[in-house]
Amino acid sequence: MKLNDMIFVIENQKGTVETNFLLTLDDTIEMLKESGEYSLKETAAIFSELGRTMTEPDWAEVYLAGNKTLFMCYCRDESHLRAFLNKKFNDENVEDVRFDYERCSLECKEKIRLYGITENGEKDKMVEHHYSHMEHRFSQGETLHNFNGKDYKVVELLSPRNLLLMDMSNGNFVVGLGTSLFMRQIKGDNEEPEIGIEWEHGIYLSSKPSRIDFQGIREDYGGTKMEKDREDIRFEQEDYFTQLHKLANNPHCSEDIRELLSEIMRAEFCTDKVDKFHQNLSAGIYDEDSEMKVFPVTVSKDMESVLNVRGIDLEDAIEVATNVISMAEVHMDKQKAR
Repeated sequence: MKLNDMIFVIENQKGTVETNFLLTLDDTIEMLKESGEYSLKETAAIFSELGRTMTEPDWAEVYLAGNKTLFMCYCRDESHLRAFLNKKFNDENVEDVRFDYERCSLECKEKIRLYGITENGEKDKMVEHHYSHMEHRFSQGETLHNFNGKDYKVVELLSPRNLLLMDMSNGNFVVGLGTSLFMRQIKGDNEEPEIGIEWEHGIYLSSKPSRIDFQGIREDYGGTKMEKDREDIRFEQEDYFTQLHKLANNPHCSEDIRELLSEIMRAEFCTDKVDKFHQNLSAGIYDEDSEMKVFPVTVSKDMESVLNVRGIDLEDAIEVATNVISMAEVHMDKQKAR
């Protein structure tokens, strides 16, 4: 079950009490059947109205006997769910507003548990997300999903990781600085991992192009030639590390070659762990002018001693790695062809 399969239900009774709960589509159908107040044709019309809430910020209204009114809409994303649980959509004139956990569908209870969201919309710190960085070169015109629950259109590439974006839900422009693509998996959830972007810093702009200084944005966030060259170098470093890491974990390579490749990664990048490498890369630790630069000066000295014990010079090892990559790729192509 996905978040946007859930249906928000607000039951207003005589305008004095509102009860919120979450249902699946099947349970919503059963709820209306049990009321016995609508024909099949009328029920179909209700669900047609409900279906529009998938894309429109609106609510379907259903009137029941006993001065009860149901307001229903589909969940759009995580932030929408938090707002509902936090009673942001209830009538401000109703003093008695409650969330009835017992009336929620079992699947909905499980989903909010896995997302680490409490009944009042707060974050449950006991639930963890696992993030894995993904290789991706952004391109103008593509649509990207953000883990804040929104989708963004890439209007312009200011630099490889600085993007001028448009919020697809409201048309607002935003500059995403240091944007990266990740795969997010909720621990304990068997669903497909969620793919989305995150940026290090966002510059939020108007929805009206006439009010935006695009030339100024390009000058401020497009980067100088040196900065663009630095981004290119980082892409090269990322490609090189990725090739080494893939081969170091490829069962078709011998154990000696895999160990050698792991040692080269630790010598070149201070780590053979993907998450740590991307953390260092984003922090600029591998940049030539970085004050935090630690490679290959400190760690490489330790690695040189390790390689020398094996009778391998560090520079020779790097050259060997390049040759190993080529040979391993040929070997894997042969394996695939069989």
